Formats: sequence, C-alpha cells, structure tokens
Amino acid sequence: MEFDRSVCFVSSICGFPLNSNLLQSSPKLCVINRSQNRFTRRESRKCSIAMLNTTDITRQSKILLAVFISIPIALSLTMSSPAIAVRDNYDHNQSLVGADFHGKDLTSAVFTKANCQAADFSSAILRNANIEDANFIEANLEGADLRMVLATKTKFNRASLKNAVLEGANLVGATFDRDTDITNVDFTDALLDSYMGKKLCIIAKGTNPVTGVDTRESLMCPP
Repeated sequence: MEFDRSVCFVSSICGFPLNSNLLQSSPKLCVINRSQNRFTRRESRKCSIAMLNTTDITRQSKILLAVFISIPIALSLTMSSPAIAVRDNYDHNQSLVGADFHGKDLTSAVFTKANCQAADFSSAILRNANIEDANFIEANLEGADLRMVLATKTKFNRASLKNAVLEGANLVGATFDRDTDITNVDFTDALLDSYMGKKLCIIAKGTNPVTGVDTRESLMCPP
C-alpha cells in the first residue's frame, strides 16, 4: 500500500461525511481497511506520518485528518487496557461491629473511620490496608498480616494482636492500652509515637512465630 504523498482519509471509518474540497486537493486517496471498518495501530502511524508530511493538502485539512485518525487509536487503547481491580471498601462503614473477616484476604482494603469493634480479623491478610482512624477496640487480630498498614489514630484498646505482623506499619497516633495483647507481635520498622512505644514496652513479650523477631527488639525496648 502506497502512503508517500497521499492522503489517508478515515472519515468513512469514523462516520464523518466526505469533504469534496479535500477530495479534490489530492490525487491520491487511501481508506484503511475499509472493508473491515477498522485499521491497525501500525497502519494508523504510517497514515499519520504520510498525511502530515504531504504538501498536497491544506494545513486545515491536515489538522482535521489528524483528529480523525487519533479517535480510533484512543478508543482502541481504552478498550484494550486491563481493568483496575477494586479492593474491598468499608470506608466509614459503621455496621462492622462483630463482623467476621477471619482468614480473608483484605490486601489494600479500606476501613477508614470504620467501626470494627469486636470484629474477627484473626489470620486475615491486611497488607497495605487503610484502617486510619478506625475503631478496632476489642477486635480479634490474632495472627493477622498487617504489614505496611496505615493505622494512624486507630484504636486498638483491649484488642488481641497476638502473633500479628505489623512490620512497616504507620501507627502514629494509634492507641493501645494495658489490656491490648501484643504477645509475639513484630513491630519492625513500624512508626509509633515515642510515648506509646514506651507504654508498649511495658507489656511486650515473646517472639513472632512467622518472622522469628523478638517483640521487644522490634520495639527497640531497653534491656
């Protein structure tokens, strides 16, 4: 197919009416894959280059043709793009009291300001989840994977975090109390308020069964 100094007119594909002035401006006219009502990305590129380089048509016609050519390409890219997976979203959900999330994969889930009081998250995967300012009072998080979780201002009072992994978690502003069970928890590289870290050191004990890290060492507690 000859593209040199020719006009690749795609109005019939895009549904635009033929322009008689444009037809008269160039002796060569090519319609890409007219029989299939489509054209390939490679052909479109060749067509664009030939159309923009030719001196047989006016500047206005070049601009119009460039627009016509770009429309199917944009649609093709949009339709071929994979869909973005949407994770569980419980943002501001107030009906999760006592809910059962045992063993569920909640990677990147959103629980911002959700009421998860007394909910069961034992053995759940909450990596990279957002539980900011959520209520996890008396929640069961035993054995949960909380790596890189965003838990700023989250309430963990009287919750069970036994055997949980909070490696790299952001716990700034989070609250724990003496009744929070942090036995065998791995806090490696977690961000904590200094005063809260000292409070946790009072009740910290054990070694995480998954990572093998000592809880007190992960909190950098004094000997």
